[in-house]
Order: sequence, then structure tokens, then C-alpha cells
Amino acid sequence: MARKPEEINHGRKDHNSHPDSAYPLNEVTQYRGGMKIVVGNEEGKQKYEIHHPGGAVFQIGPDGSFTQAAAGGMKQTIGGSVTVSIDENNDVHVKGHNKIQVAGGQHVEIAGNSDTTVGKGMTINVVGGGAIINVNGNAKIQAEGQMNLDAGSMNIRSKGDMSLGSDGTIFVQASAIKMQPNGDGSPGYRGAPDGTGNLGGTTT
Repeated sequence: MARKPEEINHGRKDHNSHPDSAYPLNEVTQYRGGMKIVVGNEEGKQKYEIHHPGGAVFQIGPDGSFTQAAAGGMKQTIGGSVTVSIDENNDVHVKGHNKIQVAGGQHVEIAGNSDTTVGKGMTINVVGGGAIINVNGNAKIQAEGQMNLDAGSMNIRSKGDMSLGSDGTIFVQASAIKMQPNGDGSPGYRGAPDGTGNLGGTTT
């Protein structure tokens, strides 16, 4: 059945059209329910738009770019794999919460610098195994407040010189303290705290 004339507005100029544009170069189809389809065929200004009365817009611009605007929520369900290739920058802005769930493994590779800024607290939980951090250059951990390291056992080893300094007092507490020479014949220290907070024992 043919559509009524008021449902097809040939020759109607939309806000992005050239002032002299008219059908058949530009065609606007307006439906009773509020849906609108815009097709522009001007040379160098070709476009395709779908407008929903709820505020959603889908647009293909003259340069081949895609623009999607959802006035409400948006949901995508993909049954297979997804590959996204971006030749330039990628900016994502989330005003609310952001959650990513990965059932398998995850690999992130960054060729340049990486910066992460957290406005409040941050927790990293590794529940299934160990964690390894490899740094080819220098590494620095800085905390303006108190810093605690708690482990079942701990080993700290330096291939070069090591310095331990504090602007205040350094406290060492252990059931036994053992210091060994590093193969250069210098004496080591072996002893235990004497109950006063000072080290007891003699060098060996």
C-alpha cells in the first residue's frame, strides 16, 4: 500500500543540507511514529542518518565515519570473536562504575608509557597463584603514609650496594638475627636481641 504524502517529505531540507539542496539530492523520510531517515546525495556531502524519537541517532558521515548516540542504555551481544583496530587515539569516558570480566587469560602490551591514577583506595588480589613484577630499569615505590610488607617469608637481595636509611629510628625485631660475610673474609655477626632493643651477641 502506498504511503501517504505526509509520510514522505521529498524535497525537505534538513539542518545539515546545502541551502539549495532538494530532492532527489537529499531525501528525508518522516514516519508517523517519529522515526526519521535522512539520505544525502550531494557531491562530497553524502550521508545517511536514522533518528529515533527517543533521542538515539545513527549516522554515516561524508568521510565514511560512523556516529552512534544512544539516549538510553546500550547492549551488544556477540556470539563469536571481536577484533578492533584503531589507527589513532582511543578515548573512553565512564562517569559511573566500570567493570570488566575475563573468563580466560588476559594480555596487555603497551609500547609507550603507562600511567594509572586512582583517586581513592586500590586493591589488587591474586588468588590463584604467584605474582611477578619485572622492571628492566629503575623501580620506585613511594608512600606518603605508613607502608607495611607482610609475607610468610621474605628475601631481599641486591647485586650491588644496598643502603638502608631513615630520618627517624630504625627498629629491627626478630627471634634471632644472623649476619654473614659475603665471601670477602670480613667478620659476620651472629646474635639475638638482649631484651633492651639493642643487638646482643658477638662477631664471629
